[in-house]
Amino acid sequence: MLQWFVVIAKQNQEATACKGLHEQGFEVYLPLKFDRERVAHAMKPVASLRMTPYFFVRFDAPRGEGATVKNTRGVQDLPCDPMGKPRVFRNGDTIIEQLKTIQDAEYFGAAPRIGRTDLRLGEKVELDSKAHPMNGSFGTLAGIQRGIASIIADNGIQIECGESDLRSIEPKPEPKPKKVKKPKKVKK
Repeated sequence: MLQWFVVIAKQNQEATACKGLHEQGFEVYLPLKFDRERVAHAMKPVASLRMTPYFFVRFDAPRGEGATVKNTRGVQDLPCDPMGKPRVFRNGDTIIEQLKTIQDAEYFGAAPRIGRTDLRLGEKVELDSKAHPMNGSFGTLAGIQRGIASIIADNGIQIECGESDLRSIEPKPEPKPKKVKKPKKVKK
């Protein structure tokens, strides 16, 4: 059965790893985010990585494909459980579809949002709930579905918690000051 797994890429080698896995026949998803920049009098989408250094690969773990993934150029690690089996990314289909929907909306200039308006997918967050056994963990927000957030911890392990238990640790950008137009000089 095909399932999604989180893969950790070597520094700045996400694209290399994804290309290598794709060439080997794996389904790969590298989450991108799109910002709009003015290029030659037009606003164009500019891509950047959403969840550095993480990306997703879909494969059949019982067939032993994890070793192939792990040994691909550009791959640093495929997180495994204590038994040495690759960790399945729970709710992978749903979360990856959510990421793709948001990515498409950003590409076309829409402003997609998830449950909480102060959080964005791919943002660094801290689990801030004394009731959760993983309290104090840091990670990357992968998705939110029906109030349950999925975080990829810094060690590649997936953590699920209530979306209200998250706290953003990325500083919010300061709004840019508006440019004041200078009055035109009148020629006499």
